[in-house]
Formats: sequence, structure tokens, C-alpha cells
Amino acid sequence: MELAEADVNSWGVIVNSFEEIEGEYVGALESNYFNEAKTYCVDHFPSMINLIKNCMLSFIKWLDKYVESNQLGSVIYVSYGTQTHLSNDQMDEIAFELEMAGPSFHLGCEIEDLGSTDGWTKRVKEEGSVIYDWVEQRSILAHPSIGGFLSHCGWNSVLESLANGVQLLTWPMLDISEQALNAKLVTMGFGAGLVVLQRDVESKGVEGRCAKGRKVKERAQELGQLAWHAVEEGGPRMKLDELIERLTNKNM
Repeated sequence: MELAEADVNSWGVIVNSFEEIEGEYVGALESNYFNEAKTYCVDHFPSMINLIKNCMLSFIKWLDKYVESNQLGSVIYVSYGTQTHLSNDQMDEIAFELEMAGPSFHLGCEIEDLGSTDGWTKRVKEEGSVIYDWVEQRSILAHPSIGGFLSHCGWNSVLESLANGVQLLTWPMLDISEQALNAKLVTMGFGAGLVVLQRDVESKGVEGRCAKGRKVKERAQELGQLAWHAVEEGGPRMKLDELIERLTNKNM
């Protein structure tokens, strides 16, 4: 209760986002605060992508071959972060769907093994890249070979995907934080993603979802352009400067 009271009585809130995507919600957020509180959208990630995309990492080299063969946007990126737990059956089904869907894929996961089907890794060897460790996600999403992101919808993943104009296939883990709400915002609010339902996974329907994304892709690309425009115009930096100035004045 003390934390909630301190929150609503503060004079500002720093938000990990940018107004070009969520501007219509800023007023609603500010209305929850007293003292004419202001929202400062100071997310910094788009400005870092140029530095990251040139990293000569092994998986970047693997993605480069699809650019060299003129297969832009042909790779599906799959990652469920560091906290999500998937059952063996779910992982097996994802492995099957990736193999059957046709496009190449890049899979980043934090588990020791994937798929119980004998020979799966051998069959997809040339068309898939599986990394059983942490990956530099922003550099992957910024790569021109990436055409879609199957995600648990953690907020950082959502922002990083949209900032690069990459559409999302959303499969939130309902027992973790705000992922379900993020998925709803991406699909119903922004129109930049499609929902992957549990029955899709159980009935081998993920492949069909991948084929329905033309309008969603266009919308994701529009949001990506807005994100880059925000950086070029100095929007996040201006908000940060405004926050620093107000902090300085309050401490004088």
C-alpha cells in the first residue's frame, strides 16, 4: 500500500517505450497519477541497432547467407527468453512446425535439447540454426533476412521486434507477468502480430498462421518506420533532456 501511494503521488514516470507507438495511451497513464505527473518515454534501443548489427557473430554470418542469396525476410526467429518453461511435447511440436513450415529459422533457446524426433537436427541442419544459449536478440531482429518472430511477448522482445519492423507470432505464457496483455496489444491494438493459440500448436496450425501475415507485416513495417523516425528526430533524447532538466530544477 505504501508503494502504491508513493507511485500515484510521484510527479513523473519513466516508460520503456516511445510515443510514436504508444502515444494514444500516454494520457490514460498520466491520469492515474496526482500532482500533474508527466510520462517520459525514453527508450533508447533503436539508436543502438546500428552499432549492434555489424557484430561479426556466428549466427549473424549464418543469417548473412540469406541476404547474399536474395532471400530477404525469409527466416523465422524463435525465442522464448530466459524464464519461460516449455514442456517436451511443446518443444517437439515447435520443432515439427519449423521443419514443416518451409522457411528457414533461427532458434534461440535456454534448454539443453530440442525435439525428441531422431535425426531432427540433422534434417534441418542446412535450413536451421539452433543456439542453446543467450543470443544478441536486437542484432538478429535488425537483420534483413528476418521475416517474423515467434515470441513469448516479453515487453523488451515486443519493442525490439516492432522497432525493426518485424511482425510477431505471439504465444504468451499466461502465468508470466504481462505477456498476455502485451500479445493482445500487439495483435488487437497495433495490428502487427498474429495469435498462436494452444490449439494451433496441438493441431499443427502454426504453419497456417505464418501464411496469414501480409497485412500484419505491412503494419509492423509501418511501426518500424515510426520508431526510426522517432530516433532521427531525437524524440527519446528530447524526453530524457526534459527529465534531466526537471530533476535538476527540483534539486535546486
